[in-house]
Amino acid sequence: MPAAAAADELRPDLVSELRFRPATDDESDPGADLVFGTDDQVAAQVAVAVFGARDHEQLRPLMREVWRNGDSWRSTWLAVDERGDVLGLLKVGTSGLRLDGRLVRVALRTMGWRAVRLPWRLRVAARVVPAKPAGSLVVAELHVRPDARGGGVGARLLEHAETLAIEAGCDTMSLDTYANNPACRLYERTGFRAAATTHDATFERLTGVAGRILYVKSVAAR
Repeated sequence: MPAAAAADELRPDLVSELRFRPATDDESDPGADLVFGTDDQVAAQVAVAVFGARDHEQLRPLMREVWRNGDSWRSTWLAVDERGDVLGLLKVGTSGLRLDGRLVRVALRTMGWRAVRLPWRLRVAARVVPAKPAGSLVVAELHVRPDARGGGVGARLLEHAETLAIEAGCDTMSLDTYANNPACRLYERTGFRAAATTHDATFERLTGVAGRILYVKSVAAR
């Protein structure tokens, strides 16, 4: 899945007490739900098209299993408010997805006969994933809870990602997202530059989205 975040403007009342903590294994399903988003989000719409699902909700069990299967929580940070409520999510690195028997069974149960075409559909989706710069900290997922969008949470998550990049000794951060994702405004406003674009005609026919944009940002020790 692409990095995705709602374009947002800073709201001091929402982000003043924001803190970050690592996700835990028992937060895998709510984490997947935050990543998968709502049916009005570009990433969810593309996922439904790529997987050939009937609708957003039909696909949810499979997306939860995909997230859990790759132990994605291990490299995920949560943005929480003063009450401890999760407002956003940041995942760095790759997905770590393992195509095991359990995932195949969930796909068959969820998608039925459509699962037969899933390997081909996933290969098509992979064609538009741009290569990341060597040694870059990769922002794999960036998501903000729907009712917290517009409050600066996305920008703060990117700040936290930059701190992680500096601590890891990386001189750049990178992410990619769908070309029509409104979050592009957030990335550009926070110092990312569009470094490459991808396009695949079959992917566009399948999803209605031309391709993806690779964003890169230089970071320096503070």
